[in-house]
Amino acid sequence: MANNRGPSFFLTLLFHLLTISASFVQISSLGFGINYGQIANNLPSPSRVVLLIKSMNVTRIKLYDADPNVLLAFSNSNVQFVVGLGNEYLANMTDPSKAQSWIQQHLQPYLSQTKITCITVGNEVFNTNDTQLIMNLLPAMQSVHGALVNLGLDQQVTVTTAHSFNILSNSYPPSSGSFRQDLLQYIQPLLAFHSQFNSPFLINAYPFFAYKDNPSEVSLSYVLFEPNPGSIDPNTNLNYDNMLYAQIDAVYAAIKMLGHTDIEVRISETGWPSKGDTNEIGASPENAATYNGNLLKRIEQKQGTPANPSVPIDIYVFALFNENLKPGPASERNYGLYYPDGTPVYNIGLQGFLPEMVIASSSNPPSLHGLNSTLLRHAAIQIADHNLNHDIQKLLDGNFASQLRLRTFISWRRIIHHDVASAGDRSSSRSTIPATLRSPLFYRYWLDFRKALNDWARKKRFQANIMDELIRLVKAPIDKKNGILDGNLRKYGSCAVVGNSGILLKSDYGRLIDSHDAVIRLNNARVNNFENKVGKKTTISFVNSNIVHLCARRVGCYCHPYGPHIPIVMYICQAVHFLDFTVCNASHKAPLLVTDPRFDVLCARIVKYYSLKRFVEESGKILDEWGSAHDGALFHYSSGLQAVMLALGICDKVSIFGFGKSASAKHHYHTNQKAELHLHHYEAEYQFYRHLVDRHNPIPFLSDNFNLPPVVLYHLLLPIMFSIFIVTEILG
Repeated sequence: MANNRGPSFFLTLLFHLLTISASFVQISSLGFGINYGQIANNLPSPSRVVLLIKSMNVTRIKLYDADPNVLLAFSNSNVQFVVGLGNEYLANMTDPSKAQSWIQQHLQPYLSQTKITCITVGNEVFNTNDTQLIMNLLPAMQSVHGALVNLGLDQQVTVTTAHSFNILSNSYPPSSGSFRQDLLQYIQPLLAFHSQFNSPFLINAYPFFAYKDNPSEVSLSYVLFEPNPGSIDPNTNLNYDNMLYAQIDAVYAAIKMLGHTDIEVRISETGWPSKGDTNEIGASPENAATYNGNLLKRIEQKQGTPANPSVPIDIYVFALFNENLKPGPASERNYGLYYPDGTPVYNIGLQGFLPEMVIASSSNPPSLHGLNSTLLRHAAIQIADHNLNHDIQKLLDGNFASQLRLRTFISWRRIIHHDVASAGDRSSSRSTIPATLRSPLFYRYWLDFRKALNDWARKKRFQANIMDELIRLVKAPIDKKNGILDGNLRKYGSCAVVGNSGILLKSDYGRLIDSHDAVIRLNNARVNNFENKVGKKTTISFVNSNIVHLCARRVGCYCHPYGPHIPIVMYICQAVHFLDFTVCNASHKAPLLVTDPRFDVLCARIVKYYSLKRFVEESGKILDEWGSAHDGALFHYSSGLQAVMLALGICDKVSIFGFGKSASAKHHYHTNQKAELHLHHYEAEYQFYRHLVDRHNPIPFLSDNFNLPPVVLYHLLLPIMFSIFIVTEILG
């Protein structure tokens, strides 16, 4: 197809599409779904497919897996997804714990942003000769459904499986449809499952196969929805003018024969190949266009079948793209409506458009604004939020069923010395709060814990101007504890943020660090015996909640390597750590403050932005592949980054020490740890610090009204150049 549109046109169009509302506002969305298979090595990125799907006005997609790149790309759209568990997963899915783990890892992280309505467990299992696989099907479906119930998702996500039409032994006439005798022992309980949980029965139906195998007996017009006399069912006197409707009603009849009239039949796959081998009669672009074009017209008319005229047919067309790596005959690789470059294989009026790929390169750089818009959109998606929200709700409900929550709770009970049921009493569950607690102290802590967690959860949202509130949220409580009550909220004049990198052992910054008005240290790093390197002054101890969790095990919740009067500011790694905060806060002489969740959200977005930016620039890969390189569900900023962000909000000048790495240096100056934590992206954070220093690049997500203080970076070993960038004087 000729195309004389230049690159500027596509950049302009891409920018326009990316900056309009993320929700798909449609004038008239089509009623069919589409199968998005990916057995190919030449397909467009999921982020480009989003725009194609949007231009097609399609709102339902069926996947054969739970590809995180696809689910992430479709965040904040109104496209509904069916995701798949391949046959290779069935044996593991019979284990309820493994089924729940799969959902927590592959489904839950995306549910807050992407609409996932169904899981297909296996595909055409009864069409295999694997008896064990067949026997595993229903137990796997039951385990997956049970896991959804446990996670409170069963009203949102249904469970089913897709079948080949070959599970029927008879399909003519449609009213006499019946299942194969050898499968009845498996299908009968499967139907009971569908009936009990109101999930659909899925069939992959291809009239093409019937025509290919018997072209002399099967009318081409009949299978292509073209005008024809039709076929009369002698039992019902109903006329069928196409084979697909006859196949659907045959499945309904087979289900009814086993005693069920309450199960909906949906077509999970149907289509027609545009090309085939020489013996695949009927495979042509003309026939494919006729079949799919006429099918879409009937879907648009909301037609039902002759036996169920009031139930509109529910169909997923196969497939979105031709897939060049699919095994089997040539037809298997040619069911797509589109070629991988976005060109329609044939015209059926869908008007889909796939924009040209925009590649970041020195020879042809993309629009800076357009690239930033894309990065900002991706950085705003925090796929771990769904797990966090679920965990918070469980804790507020008193559910400590997980091993981690239970272990924390048991430790907490021991610390506050309340009475519980005896260890020999097996009648009480260890997964919820014991009913025999008698200590008034426990109830006081329990109420304080719920209030703190609930307040924190309610405030967890993005707020760009939260930096302007850090003086009130952090410095004011510290000043009050120190007896500074003049009511004039002033920033610290100069602050040193001291990281824990082993490169500090090659410096003598102790005196320089102590000369600052305030010194912020990280995660209880020792200063004893390191005074010449890191100084000895501490104004704020900044820690992650794992540190306080360890401190909570000690008598009196001792967590004061710098002295009991040094305030502690901590960010929450896990919601259950509010238990530790509640107990330790009561015993601390100095303030123990939890970072505002709005501040946490801001930090998370900034570091993800820089991680995405660095990933694209260094790897040359598309944004959709970032998740596999950095585990999206676990990815998190470091304590150091948030400590620097805190200093930006409460200090007039900021100096940064001990951030960086060297092949010859330990990871931390005070421990023997060598390896980095993979949930952080340190190089991306270093790039952020350099931008704070040079001030030539805007910082994403910060309010335009926030004035960044001068920042100096001391002794940063650049990770790429392996050279040392040293600033020897304080700005000022």
